[in-house]
Parts: sequence; C-alpha cells; structure tokens
Amino acid sequence: MHEASSFIATLQKRQGLMVACPEEIAYHQGWIDAAQVEKIAAPLIKSGYGRYLMNLLV
Repeated sequence: MHEASSFIATLQKRQGLMVACPEEIAYHQGWIDAAQVEKIAAPLIKSGYGRYLMNLLV
C-alpha cells in the first residue's frame, strides 16, 4: 500500500496532474461547468486540492 501511494504521489508531483480527480473529469467531459467547479472548490481553497480545482478554470 505504501508503494502504491508513493507511486501516485510521485506521478502527481512530476506531471502536475491529479489522479482520479472526479471534479476535473466531470468538468472536462462537460458534465459540470466552471461555475460548479468554482462552487465545489471555494470551501477547499486553503487546501492544495481546492487550489488545483481553481487552477482548472484559469
């Protein structure tokens, strides 16, 4: 389990992408729009995940 989490962390860090980010997938598939992503990200803005979601909109 530790090896798997280390692999995912390394992959995300090197590529600058999140693995299995449901909001990102939904946004790129057109299932949710930018306003919905922003609404989801707003309460999480202090975390890396919230900042990542907001950067999808830039």
